Amino acid sequence: MASKKSKKIAIRKKSISKKGKKKKSKDVDLIVIPLSKLITWVIIIAVIGVALVGLRYTQDTQGTPDVSTDIPEGTAAMVNGKAISWNEVDARYNALSDEAKESISKETILNQTIEATIVAQEVEKLNIPVNQEELNALFERVKSQYSEEGFERRLQQQQITVDQFKEQLAQNLVTNELFTRNVPELKVSDEEIQQFFENNKAQLNTPEMTRASHILLNSSVKAQQVITQVKSGADFAQMAAEHSIGPSAQVGGDLDFFSRGMLLPEFEGAAFNLSVGDVSDIVQTDAGYHIIKITDRKPAKEATLQEVKPIIRLNLFDAKLRSNQGKVGDYINTLINQADVQRFERK
Repeated sequence: MASKKSKKIAIRKKSISKKGKKKKSKDVDLIVIPLSKLITWVIIIAVIGVALVGLRYTQDTQGTPDVSTDIPEGTAAMVNGKAISWNEVDARYNALSDEAKESISKETILNQTIEATIVAQEVEKLNIPVNQEELNALFERVKSQYSEEGFERRLQQQQITVDQFKEQLAQNLVTNELFTRNVPELKVSDEEIQQFFENNKAQLNTPEMTRASHILLNSSVKAQQVITQVKSGADFAQMAAEHSIGPSAQVGGDLDFFSRGMLLPEFEGAAFNLSVGDVSDIVQTDAGYHIIKITDRKPAKEATLQEVKPIIRLNLFDAKLRSNQGKVGDYINTLINQADVQRFERK
Protein backbone atom coordinates (compact mmCIF):
# COMPACT_ATOMS: atom_id res chain seq x y z
CA MET A 1 0.00 0.00 0.00
CA ALA A 2 1.36 3.42 -0.88
CA SER A 3 1.94 5.87 1.91
CA LYS A 4 -0.23 8.93 2.47
CA LYS A 5 2.62 11.09 1.23
CA SER A 6 2.78 9.21 -2.07
CA LYS A 7 -0.98 9.49 -2.42
CA LYS A 8 -0.78 13.23 -1.96
CA ILE A 9 1.81 13.48 -4.68
CA ALA A 10 -0.27 11.32 -6.99
CA ILE A 11 -3.38 13.43 -6.49
CA ARG A 12 -1.88 16.88 -6.37
CA LYS A 13 1.72 17.62 -7.14
CA LYS A 14 2.58 15.30 -9.99
CA SER A 15 -0.81 14.27 -11.22
CA ILE A 16 -0.46 12.58 -14.57
CA SER A 17 -3.18 12.55 -17.18
CA LYS A 18 -3.75 9.63 -19.52
CA LYS A 19 -1.62 11.41 -22.09
CA GLY A 20 1.26 11.59 -19.62
CA LYS A 21 1.19 15.37 -19.17
CA LYS A 22 1.75 16.85 -15.74
CA LYS A 23 -1.21 18.60 -14.20
CA LYS A 24 -0.85 21.99 -12.55
CA SER A 25 -0.79 21.65 -8.78
CA LYS A 26 -2.82 23.42 -6.15
CA ASP A 27 -0.29 22.19 -3.60
CA VAL A 28 2.21 24.82 -4.65
CA ASP A 29 2.95 27.52 -2.12
CA LEU A 30 0.51 30.35 -2.81
CA ILE A 31 1.79 32.66 -0.12
CA VAL A 32 5.52 33.09 -0.10
CA ILE A 33 7.09 32.07 -3.40
CA PRO A 34 8.19 34.56 -6.08
CA LEU A 35 5.81 37.40 -6.85
CA SER A 36 3.50 37.24 -9.91
CA LYS A 37 5.13 34.13 -11.34
CA LEU A 38 1.81 33.09 -12.83
CA ILE A 39 -0.55 35.28 -14.86
CA THR A 40 -3.57 33.04 -14.46
CA TRP A 41 -6.16 33.26 -11.69
CA VAL A 42 -3.60 31.67 -9.38
CA ILE A 43 -1.46 34.55 -8.09
CA ILE A 44 1.74 33.85 -6.22
CA ILE A 45 3.09 36.16 -3.58
CA ALA A 46 6.63 36.54 -2.22
CA VAL A 47 8.52 38.28 0.50
CA ILE A 48 11.21 40.60 -0.75
CA GLY A 49 14.03 38.31 0.35
CA VAL A 50 12.94 35.64 -2.11
CA ALA A 51 12.33 38.17 -4.87
CA LEU A 52 15.97 39.22 -4.65
CA VAL A 53 17.43 35.75 -5.21
CA GLY A 54 20.44 36.14 -7.45
CA LEU A 55 21.44 39.52 -6.02
CA ARG A 56 24.31 39.08 -3.60
CA TYR A 57 25.32 40.94 -0.49
CA THR A 58 28.69 42.57 -1.12
CA GLN A 59 29.61 44.30 2.14
CA ASP A 60 30.70 41.95 4.94
CA THR A 61 32.15 43.30 8.17
CA GLN A 62 32.41 40.26 10.42
CA GLY A 63 33.56 40.25 14.01
CA THR A 64 32.36 40.44 17.55
CA PRO A 65 30.06 43.17 18.87
CA ASP A 66 31.68 46.40 20.01
CA VAL A 67 31.30 46.35 23.81
CA SER A 68 30.77 50.11 23.76
CA THR A 69 27.64 49.72 21.63
CA ASP A 70 24.35 48.43 22.96
CA ILE A 71 23.88 45.42 20.69
CA PRO A 72 21.26 42.84 21.69
CA GLU A 73 22.46 39.36 22.54
CA GLY A 74 22.08 36.88 19.70
CA THR A 75 22.46 39.52 16.99
CA ALA A 76 23.38 38.26 13.53
CA ALA A 77 23.71 41.68 11.91
CA MET A 78 23.15 45.37 12.50
CA VAL A 79 21.76 47.34 9.56
CA ASN A 80 21.77 51.11 10.05
CA GLY A 81 21.18 50.53 13.75
CA LYS A 82 18.50 47.87 13.30
CA ALA A 83 19.30 44.45 14.73
CA ILE A 84 18.66 41.19 12.88
CA SER A 85 18.74 38.26 15.30
CA TRP A 86 19.90 34.72 14.73
CA ASN A 87 16.49 33.66 16.02
CA GLU A 88 14.89 35.50 13.07
CA VAL A 89 17.28 33.82 10.64
CA ASP A 90 16.57 30.42 12.19
CA ALA A 91 12.81 30.96 11.97
CA ARG A 92 12.98 31.90 8.30
CA TYR A 93 15.18 28.90 7.55
CA ASN A 94 13.00 26.47 9.50
CA ALA A 95 9.94 27.65 7.55
CA LEU A 96 11.53 26.39 4.31
CA SER A 97 10.60 23.04 2.83
CA ASP A 98 13.12 20.20 3.10
CA GLU A 99 13.76 20.54 -0.62
CA ALA A 100 14.50 24.26 -0.34
CA LYS A 101 16.89 23.66 2.55
CA GLU A 102 19.07 21.60 0.22
CA SER A 103 19.95 24.71 -1.80
CA ILE A 104 19.42 27.58 0.66
CA SER A 105 21.70 28.00 3.66
CA LYS A 106 21.23 30.11 6.77
CA GLU A 107 23.94 32.38 5.41
CA THR A 108 21.79 32.96 2.33
CA ILE A 109 18.79 33.70 4.55
CA LEU A 110 20.86 36.23 6.51
CA ASN A 111 22.06 37.91 3.31
CA GLN A 112 18.50 38.13 1.98
CA THR A 113 17.27 39.54 5.29
CA ILE A 114 20.00 42.20 5.24
CA GLU A 115 19.10 43.14 1.67
CA ALA A 116 15.40 43.24 2.51
CA THR A 117 16.04 45.42 5.55
CA ILE A 118 18.13 47.90 3.58
CA VAL A 119 15.49 48.15 0.86
CA ALA A 120 12.67 48.51 3.40
CA GLN A 121 14.59 51.28 5.17
CA GLU A 122 14.97 53.15 1.87
CA VAL A 123 11.22 52.81 1.24
CA GLU A 124 10.55 54.22 4.71
CA LYS A 125 13.04 57.06 4.24
CA LEU A 126 11.34 58.12 0.99
CA ASN A 127 7.90 57.68 2.58
CA ILE A 128 6.57 55.73 -0.39
CA PRO A 129 2.84 55.17 0.15
CA VAL A 130 1.01 51.88 -0.32
CA ASN A 131 -1.53 51.87 -3.15
CA GLN A 132 -4.49 50.68 -1.05
CA GLU A 133 -6.66 49.95 -4.08
CA GLU A 134 -4.05 47.61 -5.53
CA LEU A 135 -3.36 46.07 -2.12
CA ASN A 136 -7.03 45.28 -1.54
CA ALA A 137 -7.46 43.89 -5.07
CA LEU A 138 -4.47 41.57 -4.69
CA PHE A 139 -5.57 40.38 -1.27
CA GLU A 140 -9.09 39.60 -2.46
CA ARG A 141 -7.75 37.84 -5.55
CA VAL A 142 -5.65 35.50 -3.43
CA LYS A 143 -8.37 34.95 -0.86
CA SER A 144 -10.96 34.15 -3.53
CA GLN A 145 -9.10 30.96 -4.42
CA TYR A 146 -10.02 29.45 -1.06
CA SER A 147 -12.87 28.93 1.32
CA GLU A 148 -12.61 30.90 4.56
CA GLU A 149 -11.37 27.80 6.35
CA GLY A 150 -8.96 26.92 3.55
CA PHE A 151 -7.45 30.39 3.52
CA GLU A 152 -6.93 30.28 7.27
CA ARG A 153 -5.32 26.83 7.01
CA ARG A 154 -2.95 28.04 4.29
CA LEU A 155 -1.83 30.99 6.40
CA GLN A 156 -1.36 28.72 9.41
CA GLN A 157 0.82 26.42 7.32
CA GLN A 158 2.98 29.43 6.48
CA GLN A 159 2.99 30.48 10.15
CA ILE A 160 1.70 33.97 9.41
CA THR A 161 -1.43 35.91 10.28
CA VAL A 162 -3.76 37.75 7.91
CA ASP A 163 -2.23 41.06 8.95
CA GLN A 164 1.29 39.75 8.32
CA PHE A 165 0.23 38.49 4.89
CA LYS A 166 -1.22 41.89 4.02
CA GLU A 167 2.02 43.47 5.20
CA GLN A 168 3.96 41.21 2.83
CA LEU A 169 1.75 42.31 -0.03
CA ALA A 170 2.14 45.96 0.91
CA GLN A 171 5.91 45.61 1.19
CA ASN A 172 6.07 44.13 -2.29
CA LEU A 173 4.06 46.98 -3.76
CA VAL A 174 6.16 49.75 -2.22
CA THR A 175 9.38 47.89 -3.07
CA ASN A 176 8.29 47.62 -6.69
CA GLU A 177 7.62 51.37 -6.66
CA LEU A 178 11.07 52.06 -5.20
CA PHE A 179 12.75 50.00 -7.92
CA THR A 180 10.66 51.66 -10.63
CA ARG A 181 11.65 55.13 -9.46
CA ASN A 182 15.33 54.22 -9.68
CA VAL A 183 15.34 51.87 -12.67
CA PRO A 184 13.13 53.52 -15.33
CA GLU A 185 13.16 50.39 -17.48
CA LEU A 186 10.82 48.78 -14.92
CA LYS A 187 8.00 51.25 -15.42
CA VAL A 188 4.75 49.64 -16.58
CA SER A 189 2.49 51.90 -18.64
CA ASP A 190 -1.31 51.84 -18.85
CA GLU A 191 -0.96 51.06 -22.54
CA GLU A 192 1.06 47.94 -21.76
CA ILE A 193 -1.53 46.84 -19.22
CA GLN A 194 -4.36 47.35 -21.72
CA GLN A 195 -2.50 45.39 -24.39
CA PHE A 196 -1.76 42.54 -22.02
CA PHE A 197 -5.42 42.41 -20.99
CA GLU A 198 -6.58 42.21 -24.61
CA ASN A 199 -4.07 39.45 -25.43
CA ASN A 200 -4.67 37.31 -22.32
CA LYS A 201 -8.35 37.61 -21.46
CA ALA A 202 -8.90 33.87 -21.34
CA GLN A 203 -6.08 33.36 -18.84
CA LEU A 204 -7.27 36.21 -16.65
CA ASN A 205 -10.86 34.99 -16.38
CA THR A 206 -11.78 33.11 -13.21
CA PRO A 207 -12.74 29.53 -14.14
CA GLU A 208 -15.59 27.58 -12.63
CA MET A 209 -14.46 26.17 -9.29
CA THR A 210 -15.86 23.41 -7.16
CA ARG A 211 -15.23 22.51 -3.56
CA ALA A 212 -15.19 18.84 -2.69
CA SER A 213 -14.42 16.47 0.11
CA HIS A 214 -13.30 12.94 -0.58
CA ILE A 215 -12.58 9.64 1.09
CA LEU A 216 -9.56 7.92 -0.46
CA LEU A 217 -9.28 4.16 -0.03
CA ASN A 218 -6.81 1.56 -1.25
CA SER A 219 -9.21 -1.21 -2.24
CA SER A 220 -12.54 -1.52 -3.99
CA VAL A 221 -13.83 -3.78 -1.22
CA LYS A 222 -13.14 -1.18 1.47
CA ALA A 223 -14.56 1.55 -0.76
CA GLN A 224 -17.80 -0.38 -1.19
CA GLN A 225 -18.10 -0.85 2.58
CA VAL A 226 -17.59 2.85 3.23
CA ILE A 227 -19.87 4.14 0.48
CA THR A 228 -22.67 1.90 1.75
CA GLN A 229 -22.43 3.61 5.13
CA VAL A 230 -22.25 7.08 3.54
CA LYS A 231 -25.29 6.43 1.36
CA SER A 232 -27.10 5.21 4.48
CA GLY A 233 -26.59 8.56 6.18
CA ALA A 234 -23.22 8.31 7.93
CA ASP A 235 -21.49 11.66 8.43
CA PHE A 236 -19.14 12.15 5.47
CA ALA A 237 -16.48 14.17 7.33
CA GLN A 238 -16.37 11.65 10.14
CA MET A 239 -16.08 8.75 7.70
CA ALA A 240 -13.22 10.56 5.94
CA ALA A 241 -11.44 11.15 9.23
CA GLU A 242 -11.78 7.50 10.20
CA HIS A 243 -11.15 5.73 6.90
CA SER A 244 -9.46 7.95 4.29
CA ILE A 245 -5.78 7.28 3.61
CA GLY A 246 -5.35 10.73 2.04
CA PRO A 247 -3.76 13.70 3.86
CA SER A 248 -7.09 15.57 3.79
CA ALA A 249 -8.51 13.03 6.27
CA GLN A 250 -7.41 15.31 9.11
CA VAL A 251 -9.84 17.99 7.84
CA GLY A 252 -12.74 15.68 7.09
CA GLY A 253 -11.60 15.04 3.53
CA ASP A 254 -11.93 18.70 2.49
CA LEU A 255 -9.95 19.55 -0.66
CA ASP A 256 -11.17 23.15 -0.77
CA PHE A 257 -11.85 24.80 -4.15
CA PHE A 258 -10.22 23.66 -7.39
CA SER A 259 -10.77 24.22 -11.09
CA ARG A 260 -10.50 21.91 -14.07
CA GLY A 261 -6.94 20.86 -14.85
CA MET A 262 -5.70 20.81 -11.26
CA LEU A 263 -6.49 17.22 -10.25
CA LEU A 264 -6.64 13.81 -11.88
CA PRO A 265 -9.03 13.79 -14.88
CA GLU A 266 -11.17 10.93 -13.57
CA PHE A 267 -11.64 12.75 -10.27
CA GLU A 268 -12.47 16.04 -11.97
CA GLY A 269 -14.84 14.42 -14.41
CA ALA A 270 -16.91 13.04 -11.56
CA ALA A 271 -16.69 16.17 -9.40
CA PHE A 272 -17.82 18.65 -12.03
CA ASN A 273 -20.75 16.45 -13.06
CA LEU A 274 -22.20 16.43 -9.54
CA SER A 275 -24.36 19.06 -7.90
CA VAL A 276 -23.70 20.63 -4.52
CA GLY A 277 -24.60 18.11 -1.83
CA ASP A 278 -24.27 15.09 -4.13
CA VAL A 279 -22.08 12.09 -3.30
CA SER A 280 -20.44 10.22 -6.17
CA ASP A 281 -20.24 6.55 -6.86
CA ILE A 282 -16.81 5.01 -6.37
CA VAL A 283 -14.27 6.75 -8.64
CA GLN A 284 -11.04 4.91 -9.43
CA THR A 285 -7.84 6.80 -10.25
CA ASP A 286 -4.13 6.00 -10.10
CA ALA A 287 -4.23 7.20 -6.48
CA GLY A 288 -6.88 4.72 -5.36
CA TYR A 289 -10.64 4.61 -4.89
CA HIS A 290 -12.46 7.86 -4.13
CA ILE A 291 -15.85 8.72 -2.73
CA ILE A 292 -16.50 12.38 -3.53
CA LYS A 293 -18.93 14.85 -1.99
CA ILE A 294 -19.49 18.29 -3.52
CA THR A 295 -19.82 20.97 -0.85
CA ASP A 296 -19.76 24.25 -2.81
CA ARG A 297 -19.33 25.72 -6.27
CA LYS A 298 -18.29 29.06 -7.75
CA PRO A 299 -19.34 29.96 -11.31
CA ALA A 300 -16.86 31.13 -13.92
CA LYS A 301 -16.36 34.87 -13.98
CA GLU A 302 -15.14 37.06 -16.82
CA ALA A 303 -12.34 39.38 -15.78
CA THR A 304 -12.64 43.15 -16.05
CA LEU A 305 -9.63 45.37 -16.62
CA GLN A 306 -10.20 47.24 -13.37
CA GLU A 307 -10.31 44.02 -11.40
CA VAL A 308 -7.17 42.43 -12.81
CA LYS A 309 -5.09 45.55 -13.44
CA PRO A 310 -2.95 45.04 -10.30
CA ILE A 311 -2.23 41.44 -11.30
CA ILE A 312 -1.28 42.46 -14.83
CA ARG A 313 0.95 45.22 -13.49
CA LEU A 314 2.76 42.72 -11.25
CA ASN A 315 3.20 40.26 -14.09
CA LEU A 316 4.65 42.89 -16.42
CA PHE A 317 6.83 44.29 -13.66
CA ASP A 318 8.14 40.81 -12.90
CA ALA A 319 9.06 40.28 -16.56
CA LYS A 320 10.89 43.61 -16.67
CA LEU A 321 12.61 42.87 -13.37
CA ARG A 322 13.97 39.62 -14.77
CA SER A 323 15.16 41.39 -17.92
CA ASN A 324 16.89 44.13 -15.93
CA GLN A 325 18.35 42.20 -12.99
CA GLY A 326 21.75 43.71 -13.58
CA LYS A 327 20.48 47.28 -13.25
CA VAL A 328 18.34 46.42 -10.23
CA GLY A 329 21.34 44.67 -8.67
CA ASP A 330 23.50 47.73 -9.24
CA TYR A 331 20.90 49.90 -7.53
CA ILE A 332 20.62 47.56 -4.54
CA ASN A 333 24.41 47.35 -4.24
CA THR A 334 24.48 51.16 -4.18
CA LEU A 335 22.10 51.08 -1.21
CA ILE A 336 24.18 48.38 0.48
CA ASN A 337 27.43 50.32 0.02
CA GLN A 338 25.81 53.36 1.59
CA ALA A 339 24.48 51.37 4.54
CA ASP A 340 26.13 50.86 7.91
CA VAL A 341 26.19 47.06 8.14
CA GLN A 342 27.90 44.82 10.69
CA ARG A 343 27.66 41.05 10.75
CA PHE A 344 28.40 38.91 13.79
CA GLU A 345 29.25 35.26 14.14
CA ARG A 346 26.90 33.08 16.13
CA LYS A 347 28.14 32.45 19.66
